[in-house]
Amino acid sequence: MCHYPIPVITGFRGRSHTANRFRNLQNLRSLKPTPPEDTHLSMGLWNCQSAVNKADFITAYANHLSLDALALTETWIKPCDNATPSALSVNHTFSHTSRASGRGGGTGMLISNKWIY
Repeated sequence: MCHYPIPVITGFRGRSHTANRFRNLQNLRSLKPTPPEDTHLSMGLWNCQSAVNKADFITAYANHLSLDALALTETWIKPCDNATPSALSVNHTFSHTSRASGRGGGTGMLISNKWIY
């Protein structure tokens, strides 16, 4: 095993470098504290393995737990499917991306209508 020394270069700055700094404390302003916003976000993740077969249950589940967002994996939704969570929910918006090729796959997001995005 070879060891090579690492060169170390150090320097020293004299006091004259920091002595010329002028601090004007009148430039500082106090900040008024504000109460924190009461923002809570409730989310869930579900590997649903066919959102079409469980569309009514998915929306009922999100409503029952008062979820703001529910991420879905393995949705298996095809373009010809019309019984999707978006069709069965008035309280949520559903965004979905199908698998590019082959069977299965797909992800979706059920988002509460109270959130603007």
